[in-house]
Formats: sequence, structure tokens, C-alpha cells
Amino acid sequence: MFDCMHLCFIPCFESVYCLKDRSMLSSVAQREVVGTKGYARTSRFSDGVCGALLLIFIGGYVWNVLHGLWCLDQIPQGVAIPFTLFAAVGIINAINLIDRVDGLSSDYCILTNLLFGMMFWYVEDRTMGMLAVVAAGSLIPFFFHNVFRKSSKMFIGDGGTLVMGIVMSVFMIRILRHSSMSEVYDAANIGLIPFTLAVLPVPVFDTLRVMTTRILKRKSPFHPDKTHLHHMFIRLGYSHATTTLAILILNFFVVLCWWISYMVGCSIDAQLYIVLVLSILITFGLYNFMEYQIRHKTPFIRLLHRIGYRTYLNRTGIFFWLQKKMDRI
Repeated sequence: MFDCMHLCFIPCFESVYCLKDRSMLSSVAQREVVGTKGYARTSRFSDGVCGALLLIFIGGYVWNVLHGLWCLDQIPQGVAIPFTLFAAVGIINAINLIDRVDGLSSDYCILTNLLFGMMFWYVEDRTMGMLAVVAAGSLIPFFFHNVFRKSSKMFIGDGGTLVMGIVMSVFMIRILRHSSMSEVYDAANIGLIPFTLAVLPVPVFDTLRVMTTRILKRKSPFHPDKTHLHHMFIRLGYSHATTTLAILILNFFVVLCWWISYMVGCSIDAQLYIVLVLSILITFGLYNFMEYQIRHKTPFIRLLHRIGYRTYLNRTGIFFWLQKKMDRI
């Protein structure tokens, strides 16, 4: 039986971290300056590790079953704990690293919370479904302030992204760990591991790509740069709003393909392979393809530049009215 007291460590972690993080209301320039300091990146990684340890040893969340993937079921406890730690730290830091574009982290977390919430409601896990809806609703003010406000921006900050990463990890492990709810998923042939990967493909695989590239170049995996997928859209001249929309569309495309594979009766293994191939294509493949186009200054890239410059919203009509309203708040 799920115990809501297991989630008490989330506000505690948020309170402790926010004593360090004073960027909840800041500018993009301030955010980038902090992000360019190597020690800051390492500190955020260690904070993510601490949050994951709290998740495991205080919250009691351990991913201990593979649900028949590759004909495997239970994971030994000695393997499950480090496996869970690796997965949770990866998600926490991946969510944190996408907070470099106005509205991207908040909008992405809204989408993923709603997707997890739909899955919880499908199996009548009302408590977690309500928590997912509340988590999504708490991020809506950040969306409006980032997209429509001009005079100042309100960012979710490192404290917010790390806590959202922990919440995503809670949702993931809640779905994947062995419980009475997992029997409902298994009976319906729902690929739980493919689903969770389909919900989080862009930040997870893009972070994996960036860190792998840094290691191959003999740099620290925490060395700051601007080689993430969202940075590429900015380089092409796209607005922050359009960049956010593009990332969300790519992410939702993977979810849609997973759902189609499930509906046509694909096995759990096949669902996983479909999600993995698509996730690699839209992160590793798309980034390297666009880098090639940029280096050779092809006609295709010039066309994308022209389109990008047209994506900036004209602050007239309803946008200008909404902007004035938001600036008064």
C-alpha cells in the first residue's frame, strides 16, 4: 500500500536546496553565468545523488522488477539499489540540464506529469494520479511568466528542476517496481520500461549523448558547453517558444509511436526496441545531421535559418494584451 508519508523527503529536500539556490527569480544571463562554472555543475550532480539516496533509503523506492523484459522478472536487491540510483540520478540531472531555454523545463515537466498521470488513472492509482495532476498544475504559472511576460521572467531554478526530477523518478519507480498495480500493467501487455523511456527520451538520451561526446574528447562529463539539442535550435535562429515546442513535439512523437506499437500488439521487447531506436534518432541522429548541415552551410540550413527568424511572436493583438496582463502580476 502506498504511503504518502514516503514523499515527505521531497519538500524537505526542496527547502534545503533553495537555501543554496537564489535563482528562482532571475535573468537568463544570470542563469548562464552560473551554468558556465564547472564546480556549479558538479555541485548540482552531487545534489541529485543526495536526492536519489533519499528517494531510495527514506522514500523506499527501489526498481526491483523487469516485468518480463528479455524473459527476466525480479532484480536482486544488491543490483536493484545501484540500478535505481543510476536511473534516478540520470533523470534528475537530465531534467536540470534542459533548464536553459525559457519555458522548456516547466513545459516539459507539465507534459511528462500529465503522461504519467494518465497511466496512473488508467490503472486506478488515484493517489499518484492526483499527485501528477497537482505537479503539472504547479508549473503552469512558470509557463505563463516565461512565455508571455516581458519585463521579468520567473524561472523554476535549480531547486525546482531537481525536485521535479525527483518527482519524475518517483513516478517512474512507482510504475516499475513490483506491486499489486504492476500486475494490472502486465496483464494488459503494457511495456512499462518502454513507456517510461518514451516519456523521457529527449532529456535522458540528449544528456547521454552530450556526456559521451565530452568523455570521448577527454573532457569532464560536467564540462559546460552549448551542444544540447535545444542549443542547436537556438543557433538556427529559432525563438525560445518555438524551440520549446519543437522539443515537446519530438518527445510526444516517441510516446505516440510507443502507443501505436502497444495497440498493434507488439511484444514488450519490440516496444522497447522501437522506443530506443526513435530516441537515438531524434537525439544522436538529428543533432549530428544538423551539425553536418551547419558546417557545410547547405541550402537546407539556410532555409531553416529563414524559417527560424520568422518564429518570433509579433507582440500585437492578444499576445500584447496578455503580455501587459502578465507584467502587472
